[in-house]
Amino acid sequence: MDFSMSPTGRRSNGMYDVWHVTLDVHIDLAQLTTFVNALSETNFMTVLNVQLSDLDEYELLREGYFYGQGDMVRAQIVVETLWFRDWTVGMMPNDIKIDLGLVKGIRSTARQPVEGASGGGEGGRAAEMGMYQDETGVMRRPGQ
Repeated sequence: MDFSMSPTGRRSNGMYDVWHVTLDVHIDLAQLTTFVNALSETNFMTVLNVQLSDLDEYELLREGYFYGQGDMVRAQIVVETLWFRDWTVGMMPNDIKIDLGLVKGIRSTARQPVEGASGGGEGGRAAEMGMYQDETGVMRRPGQ
């Protein structure tokens, strides 16, 4: 573990892949702590950041959304997730396996190399989705 590289010190390796995801939720402020705690207690998820902004419940009601009597907020929550490689490798497309260096082979479609792509540096689906592997081994989207 290298805590100088990330808050948890975790990085992708042969056992698991580390992914950061951003959840964008509308939630009753009184339930936010319960929600964040539930994320942290489930499937090796770690909440890294929470940013809150106010919601105009009256504008949302005009759009057809009724959330009840609570004070609603928008929460943007960055969560670190761990995916055990043994559990997911069977569902991975071959191109992803090649990108991760799990199998040798030629990609099914010709692609130009993409700077910052994960795995072997040949681009691939992660790069197509705008993802890259940072210096800590975490898969990220630009701006994360």
